[in-house]
Amino acid sequence: MDAGLQAASIARGRVIKRDNFVTAVACGVLPAIALYAVFPARPLNLAISFVAGFIWANYFEYAYHRYLLHLPGTKLARKHLEHHSTVGAFNEAENVNLGSAPIFVALLFAINGIPVILADLLLGFHSAPGVLVAFTAYFLLTEELHWRIHLGESLPLGLESTRRYHLSHHTRPNAKFNIFLPLWDLVFRTASNGREEVAGD
Repeated sequence: MDAGLQAASIARGRVIKRDNFVTAVACGVLPAIALYAVFPARPLNLAISFVAGFIWANYFEYAYHRYLLHLPGTKLARKHLEHHSTVGAFNEAENVNLGSAPIFVALLFAINGIPVILADLLLGFHSAPGVLVAFTAYFLLTEELHWRIHLGESLPLGLESTRRYHLSHHTRPNAKFNIFLPLWDLVFRTASNGREEVAGD
């Protein structure tokens, strides 16, 4: 593998990751602050909505990955296949980010955020700030862990096993659709693909 090509790919991947970070904060945290300023919520409400938002984000990741990214013949599936086909290749770093451009990250936040904001405005739930912050935190955490898993970087204490778990999905992509928190893999019984060990862990 050409070290120069790999270094250039990592540099491009880092730019995508940085742009995704800025977009996620702009689309999640900033609206949360604005909504909280206009419609303040009690701390308990914020805590409950944060937990609900985090669980929802985990489910959205699972459903999006399983039912859209692995749906044969679609544009999304073809793009996701690039991610699967470049594992171990010199250009892997360019294909590990959860969004290939800021517009796709913004769209992801719009799809998940607009219904919550509308529910707040129409029904007075006051849950949007907590949900939006949770969705942002989940997106940033998942993207960072996914990057570290694929590029062999260190993982936080207690999350070392996520590398084996996720790379097992790349070995046999019929299961293990959550990247680091397999809550919905457990619920829908897709946590095992029949092969638990992955070389290189």
